Amino acid sequence: MSKYDTLDARKELEQIISVDLKNALAKRGFEIVHNGSETSNAPGGVPDIEVFNDQYHINVEVTQRTKSSADNEYIASKGHLELTKKENTTKKCFVWYVSPETHRRMLDSIIEYNFLHKDETDLKILPICFETFELFITKLSESVIDLYTPNEIIRIFDKHTEFVDDQRIKKLFFKELFSSDIQLGEKIAKEEVERDQKMLESLIKDLDKLEDYLREQGIATGERAIDTLIYLVFIKLYEEKRVRDGIGKNRLIKENFLDFKSNLPLEIREGNRAIHELFKTIKSESEFNDSGMFGYNDNFTDDLNDDFVKNKLIPIFDNYAIIGTKIDALGAVYEVLALRANKDVKVGQFFTPENVVSFMVKLAEVDIHDIVLDPACGTGRFLIWSMENMIKKVNQSSERHKQDLIKNIQLNQLFGSDIDSRIAKIAKMNMWIHGDGKTNVIRHNGLLLGSSPFNGHDSYNNTIDIVLTNPPLGNLNYQEGYTDDFRKSMDVLPIKNKTRKK
Repeated sequence: MSKYDTLDARKELEQIISVDLKNALAKRGFEIVHNGSETSNAPGGVPDIEVFNDQYHINVEVTQRTKSSADNEYIASKGHLELTKKENTTKKCFVWYVSPETHRRMLDSIIEYNFLHKDETDLKILPICFETFELFITKLSESVIDLYTPNEIIRIFDKHTEFVDDQRIKKLFFKELFSSDIQLGEKIAKEEVERDQKMLESLIKDLDKLEDYLREQGIATGERAIDTLIYLVFIKLYEEKRVRDGIGKNRLIKENFLDFKSNLPLEIREGNRAIHELFKTIKSESEFNDSGMFGYNDNFTDDLNDDFVKNKLIPIFDNYAIIGTKIDALGAVYEVLALRANKDVKVGQFFTPENVVSFMVKLAEVDIHDIVLDPACGTGRFLIWSMENMIKKVNQSSERHKQDLIKNIQLNQLFGSDIDSRIAKIAKMNMWIHGDGKTNVIRHNGLLLGSSPFNGHDSYNNTIDIVLTNPPLGNLNYQEGYTDDFRKSMDVLPIKNKTRKK
């Protein structure tokens, strides 16, 4: 909770925020104007507070409204911003939307607006919850003028594709402005883990309800039900990534889904099959064909229709923004499957918990040139964390041609297999969502990987530097299928202990 939560919205909130803005920004050359009075908030038709200098003009829209009651705030904020730009054509104009918490629907509207203006250097809206805003203002107020410059403050708007939720926006402020504060970084990292875990648990419950509905309504039963959930979750992730990458709108938001449907042929519209067409459009992309992610039988059942999508699916998916978090949403689908199989599982038990994955990747000291294999990859968590760790090291290094190195990591340095075809497909999806260039994941018994299961991939055939895996446990014969010649050709040597050497 912040100090702003308990203020009277009619005669205290804007006034105190105006004073705080002056303490933080006036010394950095900004003027601050509150369009209300000492005893009343700003009238309709104008921004609540304006912050400006010769280069920039920021409207500060302040509210204590939350959830659906804040819907009209977006319309007002957008209208004020566009009017401000007309009146200040030589300046870069932005909005800080400040509220107790940013509702998912408000975030979706802001993401959509920012996407529409992605090719412009201004006209972006940044949602900031009270807690992050208080942190931001306090840091600036207590610092010397030169520590946080106007250009550094404005540069956060360039990261608009990372405006995922309040937690990620707080993390963005830390990364861009306050990264030297180690204690703050640890606090935000802990909060992120707790928030993602809570969201994951909620997501699994909602997926469980969705599967119940699919079965009860006869839309999909048995394995078809879980396949349907996997495809639907992948479409959600695909659409979120599509917006983040600046490619197009999220077609799994109700208004956009209806707009997508309205442009389809009559027989598809009348057949209530726009969701089938959307999946077909996605599957046909060349990168998915090249990686073999989807096969001929990867389709929805005929009984899945647009009414289900509009009335049941989208209202649930609207509660979640997953891209940019550490949530394994596709793994969550499998958790539902495991529960349906009456197995004694809890969240994360089937797949290695992410804190363990992170620890193991660090322990292995994965280097930017290493070839990494997970022969029992599950949903791909070891591969994803290895990839992100390697890319982070590239970006922090003094290496030249960083983008070439990153591309090589994504294309040629990560390999995985899983004996379960459905899980291998999930791993492929997860790897693609996290940015790999070509998913080197196959359906294969990891104990019997030979020299060329990855279509003769040169990188795999030359050497494997690191194997990171959490192998399946149970009554298994790990010697099955091995010959003496094979064992002799697969000597396992201990990796040099770089940590001890240091």
